[in-house]
Amino acid sequence: MGADNRPSVRERRDIDIKLHRLPNQLKPIDETDRAFIIVRDAIGKWAARCNLNRNPEMPAGFRGRTADNWRCLVAIADDLGFGYDEAARAAAVALGSDRQYENQHSTLLTDIRTAFNRYDKDRLRTKAELIPALAGLEDSPWGEWTGLDGTAGPHMLTQGDIGRLLRPFAIRSKTLWPPGRRPGTKSESGYSRQQFEAAWASYCEPSATPPQASKVRYLSRP
Repeated sequence: MGADNRPSVRERRDIDIKLHRLPNQLKPIDETDRAFIIVRDAIGKWAARCNLNRNPEMPAGFRGRTADNWRCLVAIADDLGFGYDEAARAAAVALGSDRQYENQHSTLLTDIRTAFNRYDKDRLRTKAELIPALAGLEDSPWGEWTGLDGTAGPHMLTQGDIGRLLRPFAIRSKTLWPPGRRPGTKSESGYSRQQFEAAWASYCEPSATPPQASKVRYLSRP
């Protein structure tokens, strides 16, 4: 995380490849070497004829920033064919295995947007609505959350977990009062759609479901 607690550029936009220096084997490229000329010309011919798919099929579980990082390489591999397509996807899975929890912050943002769209509400109570909605999403980790580093015992996402995951985006839960409150009515912790709009625009892919109009303009004070 950066100093301002937002995901750093490195964490959002790179592919990590661990390299090891080999002693006495680094040499400048000889641009007159026949092998170099053959490869350069082959790349040039391919670049002139290639027709890349802008939205290639990604490995299962790859979405958001992770998919963005690999999409171009997978598209190139698909165009090359000859098994490079399968090799590229296998490499993506292998190289991404050590960072499978890194993008959970933006994943939660996307899933919260899905929850808001499904409920078609302007605000969601954390315990009664948001957590069950997140845990019920297909292929989501929230029903058996094991923490950002994967070392915690499997458990349903808690209010505290959500708070920690949303902290980099400066989004915090607030007190929600039910409409038409009366003496004795209890408040609950939750979030409003408006709190997420800026983060959704910055960190999530465009939603297939249009944003829902606000249904609650004003909440009465106690």
